[in-house]
Amino acid sequence: MMRRVEQHSLSWGNEQISTYRLCRSARRRTLALIVRGTELVVHAPLTLPMASIEQFMAEKRTWIAGKLALSAKLQVPSWQEGSQCRYLGRILTLQFFDGGEITAAGDRLLMPRLESSLLKKRVSAWYRQQAMAVFLMRLESFVSGLSRLPKALKLSSARQRWGSCTADGVVRINWRLVQASVAEIDYVLAHELAHLRHMNHSPRFWQEVGRLYPDYALPRQRLKDMGGHYRQIDGES
Repeated sequence: MMRRVEQHSLSWGNEQISTYRLCRSARRRTLALIVRGTELVVHAPLTLPMASIEQFMAEKRTWIAGKLALSAKLQVPSWQEGSQCRYLGRILTLQFFDGGEITAAGDRLLMPRLESSLLKKRVSAWYRQQAMAVFLMRLESFVSGLSRLPKALKLSSARQRWGSCTADGVVRINWRLVQASVAEIDYVLAHELAHLRHMNHSPRFWQEVGRLYPDYALPRQRLKDMGGHYRQIDGES
């Protein structure tokens, strides 16, 4: 597959976008904009003229400016006592205690007193452990409606995608999604499970998503709105 990545700059009057990443692909037929952190990424067909790309971006300038402004305000949890984090759609306040394991209790996340870098690793491991348990539990609610069961359910660390499904039926869900509400988790699961029947995003695929999870529209939009917050958790620290 032919693919090319380029760096460009663009400005609109007083609105300055110093750089953006242009990803061209021979397989792509449409334009798409994605904000990753404070970076703007543009996906475009391989041979589409720059004039067409810039016109599309100009038409979306309000959306771009809003997304970049929102991303700039997002704060990575500091893992200090009194700071906040997300778990299953709730905002928890961090509270330290001496020794023991990380535990979610009511509106608090109880954490041992550790050096900052070690604490980040412990939090990441806790999120992953909780994610697998939660995702397996939610998967059970879909099993009776499936004509084909997934070969395996695994965690993903992808920076952008919330889930994936391979042709042989391995479903992967991003561990960071455990910060989201159960409704958002169910939407991502339904989306990937629908790929067990349709390895595309055709109308028949979306009909299958709707069959598995009829009320997916609102959680899907919620995930689009909140995705930038969930991605702030760094699993590499």
